[in-house]
Amino acid sequence: MEIYIIIEFGGGMMLEVIKDRVTLECYRGLTLIYRLMGKNEKAQDVMTNIIQKERAEEKDWWLLGRLYVKSKKWEHAYNAFLHAVQQSGGKAKYIYWLGQVEEYAGYEKTAESYYDEVINREEDFYDAMAAKARILLNRNAYREALAYYECCFQKKTDPEVYNGAGLCYMGMEEYFHAVRYLKKALSAKPDNEVFCFNYASALLKIGNYRQALAELQQLKRNENPLVYAAMGYCYGELGLFADGIRQYEKALGLSPHDVEYLLNQAVLYVKNGNSERALQILKALLQKNPADPDLYNNIAWIYEEAQAYKEAEDNYYRGLTLSSGNQQIAYNLICCLNKQGKYLEAMEVIHYLENNPASAQLACSCLARIYENLGADKAAVDCYNKALGLD
Repeated sequence: MEIYIIIEFGGGMMLEVIKDRVTLECYRGLTLIYRLMGKNEKAQDVMTNIIQKERAEEKDWWLLGRLYVKSKKWEHAYNAFLHAVQQSGGKAKYIYWLGQVEEYAGYEKTAESYYDEVINREEDFYDAMAAKARILLNRNAYREALAYYECCFQKKTDPEVYNGAGLCYMGMEEYFHAVRYLKKALSAKPDNEVFCFNYASALLKIGNYRQALAELQQLKRNENPLVYAAMGYCYGELGLFADGIRQYEKALGLSPHDVEYLLNQAVLYVKNGNSERALQILKALLQKNPADPDLYNNIAWIYEEAQAYKEAEDNYYRGLTLSSGNQQIAYNLICCLNKQGKYLEAMEVIHYLENNPASAQLACSCLARIYENLGADKAAVDCYNKALGLD
């Protein structure tokens, strides 16, 4: 037996309603096709037609907002998501997207307030937790960020969360934990170059230079100076100084004024037996930055390595003059003087350190070494105990 249901349309009004709904669904279907084809502007045009209809829904505003995000039209996207929030009665999902737009536009404080609102409403809104963690990570609030990432682990995690947690551990200098999480991120997305570089950087920090190099080798095709510099550092630590110099040369070809690359390359030149070239690099830097104490410190170290102690002393003193109380330069100068048996001069520098309370421990340790060199063992022990706070 067949049953037929007959609907009375009431003078054509219901037909208009159905027509509008069919039109909306056609527009939505067309939008989906354009999105799949990667024609974002076309999809925006179609969605604009939809929201002009009185029957446009909150999800239409939300979809339009996401299309604007792809085009980096932040103000348009914000207004679209705001309509979705208002039409939905304040759904957390759409408030989260308001936060996303603000974060993309560079307003992290405002974005964070939206994420906080979402998290306060829905404790298991993991996307908002991950976004909050990302902002804290950017602020170097590593432990706070990690707490949010760990909350995300309660759900099926994605590689971005593993990567974020790994970077938190990197920031806290807990490198073995960093390696573990960054490896998980890379395993989930083996072709992600950011994950690969982060993982290699963590391996470098724990001294696994060969494996770090293997990872970095996969990234060379993109001509990134950071990659070449990291490879140069690894080669240097492995004692392959010439290879390291070549990698820094590539990094400097892409970023010719990077002081750190130049300094590291100079160090490798020294270790490879070419102190003259290292000095050329540093003296060229000194012409541009004549008041940089670290440059004098590095130049002095090169002279010291070449046993040109007079030149080394002069440059250590110049650096110390520019940076009064610089513990590293003072310590290097003391060591240089000790090598030459200039203990009285070294003691003068130690006295200079003693005037700074923050350097008192270092001063005691250096003085103990001088007494030890002089064979005054009891005085040396007393100074070491004082340095350790055992007196």
